[in-house]
Amino acid sequence: MTKKGALKLESLLPITAALIIAVALFGCFRFYTLKLNPVSDVLDINSKYTDILLEMRADTLLTAKAIVGENNVTLLNAKKENIASYAITDGKLIRTDHSKKSEKILIDKLKNGAFWTNANLPNLLTVRLIPADPAEIPFFTSFALRGYRHE
Repeated sequence: MTKKGALKLESLLPITAALIIAVALFGCFRFYTLKLNPVSDVLDINSKYTDILLEMRADTLLTAKAIVGENNVTLLNAKKENIASYAITDGKLIRTDHSKKSEKILIDKLKNGAFWTNANLPNLLTVRLIPADPAEIPFFTSFALRGYRHE
């Protein structure tokens, strides 16, 4: 007894192969036409993080004590003088230089951020910054408060 039908197994294989190739080509086309974050945006966030890292590293070398608030931190030297303050307001990280009486926006478009120290490690300042764009990488690091004296 022979089977009768519209399609035999031999005729289904080329149709299946053609369908798989078409789906693969469509997937490649969609991949190349998606609008991904440009490389300049990635380099931009990395350069901002580098600026933050360098500024905070320079400040924490002189810092003997950090006074941590909800969204800010004030860095004091061994003489209890203000070195700098960092505050997160309206989605921006702002550095205030107390010696020059100037403010500088280090990064904008932040979702949130935090500064904290630990009772067991009071000379370790930890910083966390979360960008508003979830595709960008967060910033998380710690700084040792050295308290070097420049006299």
